[in-house]
This record gives sequence, C-alpha cells and structure tokens, in this order.
Amino acid sequence: MRLDISVTGDEDGVAVPSLYRWLTADQDLKGCVISLGDDEPVANTMGPGLDLISVVLGNGIALGSLAISVANWRESRARLPEVRLVRGGTTVEVRDGTPQQVQRMLEALGEADDSASDREV
Repeated sequence: MRLDISVTGDEDGVAVPSLYRWLTADQDLKGCVISLGDDEPVANTMGPGLDLISVVLGNGIALGSLAISVANWRESRARLPEVRLVRGGTTVEVRDGTPQQVQRMLEALGEADDSASDREV
C-alpha cells in the first residue's frame, strides 16, 4: 500500500524534512519504505524537490503506526501544520492523535484503493 504525505503552509521548507526524519526514526515503521520526493517533477531541475513524503506499507498494522506517528509529530510542532495523507483518490487530513481520529483515518485509508476516485475525509 502506497501513501503520499504532504504538509501545507510549509513556506520555509522545514516541515516535510522534519516529518521525514521523525518517520524514519520511528521503530514501528522500520519495515516501511519512506522517501522524500515531489508530487510533480519539475522540468530542467537536477532532481526531485522535497514537497512530499512517499510511504510504502506492508500491512494495516503499519498503517496504524504511520497514522499515530504523523499525529504525534504534528502535535509536537509549535504551530500545528496541516498534514494530508493520500492513498489513490482518498485524502485524509490529520487533525489530532485521538483514538477516534486515528480510527477514522484507518477506516478511510484502509478502504481506499490505489484508483483515482476522489474522496476527502
């Protein structure tokens, strides 16, 4: 299962690399493939930007760990950034790390497939 994570309002460009470091340090996500990238490659550049984190998960347990880790990172910030997780056409905004919010994220992303149908939660 592949997900993309973006942080909006990151004008200074530090939030995405910070979240990337947080996720790669999380022991519960060690079996996942986590990489930095750009949602749309830019022509005539030397490489991808750092606008997006791509995560490949092996199972639903890893999805739960990812949701909790992202919510915890968000709560650790002085200014709460908007974080979005996207799988196929389903977009989930991370608001907090409460069990109810994590459950809603898991249900929406777990039910999603990698097709392009748009759905926002």
